[in-house]
Amino acid sequence: CLCCLVMFIFAVLGMEFFGRDDISKGYVNGMYNHHANFRYFGDAFMVLFRQVTGEAWNGVMHDIMVADCDPAFNPLEPDDKDYDEDYCGTPHSGAWSYFVIFHVFVTGLLFELITAIVLDEFGKMNESQELPVNPDMISNFNDHWAL
Repeated sequence: CLCCLVMFIFAVLGMEFFGRDDISKGYVNGMYNHHANFRYFGDAFMVLFRQVTGEAWNGVMHDIMVADCDPAFNPLEPDDKDYDEDYCGTPHSGAWSYFVIFHVFVTGLLFELITAIVLDEFGKMNESQELPVNPDMISNFNDHWAL
């Protein structure tokens, strides 16, 4: 399934981009949390499936745009001279581009899938209907009544 492949690729990308963000904080919309995040593949895949269905994905996107790094993932201690609070690349002000590109890809794939199904069923419907008049009768009619 091509749609699942696209979701797999974007889930892995989301884990790389947003996987180290803090999910225990209460963000603006409260939608980037333990249930909807990019920390693990299953959670990332479910966030993207949620976006495909249109279920409040924009709240997750806006929370990611203001998310902070999770201190547990920082390899340095806070008292180290090279310590950086934004080691994971936050804030993700460009997170909207990730979500919009994913939405365009998947929406296009689903639209093409639905169109292909409708056209296939329409073709099957035309093939299954038999004409009450066979081609010999039509040619006979044309021979006798054509001007």
